[in-house]
Amino acid sequence: MTNLDIEQFNPKLAELQALAETSKALDLTDIKEVCQTRIQLKNARVEITKTGKAMRDDANKFATAVIAREKELIGIIKPEEERLSEAEEAAKQTKERESRKGLLPHRIERLTAIGDGIVVSEDELLEMDGPVFEAYINRRLAQKNEADRLEIERVKAEQEKEAQRLANEETTQKREEQARQDERERIERDQAAEKERQEKAKVDEDRRKEEEAEKDAAAEVARQKQLEADARYQEWLKSHDYQGEGQGLLLKDMGDHVLLYKFVDRFTK
Repeated sequence: MTNLDIEQFNPKLAELQALAETSKALDLTDIKEVCQTRIQLKNARVEITKTGKAMRDDANKFATAVIAREKELIGIIKPEEERLSEAEEAAKQTKERESRKGLLPHRIERLTAIGDGIVVSEDELLEMDGPVFEAYINRRLAQKNEADRLEIERVKAEQEKEAQRLANEETTQKREEQARQDERERIERDQAAEKERQEKAKVDEDRRKEEEAEKDAAAEVARQKQLEADARYQEWLKSHDYQGEGQGLLLKDMGDHVLLYKFVDRFTK
């Protein structure tokens, strides 16, 4: 493997600087010198690239070898380090659990005071350090507050619903009572109207009967008068010995009176 030393580029540094300075001083109209110098610059660039690539390849191989050796060496000690770390952590947790036992009564008292009915074992509480327990109890408090809020809203909603039901029931009762009152008043009006109609019908019937009686009485009076008039008429005819036409006597009705006269003679021309 090539020696990984960045300084191996340095011996060429002065040559490259000199070549660059020479290129800068060229007469650009001298095409031959320009071409030769350009080729020198190109060759130098290609050589630098080759050298750099070779050094990168060696560096990559070296890095790969270093990583492999690093893993090999770490693989020897890391399992033991992790085992001891786990043992240390377990001992630390055991010690912390022991130290938290004195906090159990206070923690249980605080959790019981929440009143959410959730039961947590002592082992679970001992596993919690201070921040974890505070986060846990805060979460329980928030959940209990939210549950209480929801319960209050539920009870309020139930109360409002019951109040609305009672109001609706009262409104229905009032409406039904009003309907019954309206019906009673309607029946009373109908009964009064029927009574008035019957009374009017009775009055009309009494008037009709009275009028009929008056008519009958008037008709009877007229009939009696007519009978009397007919009797007087017959008596009058009899007084004049009227036996009918053909006996020389003639009758002529003048509307309000009757003429009785005698036919004397008839002359034919």
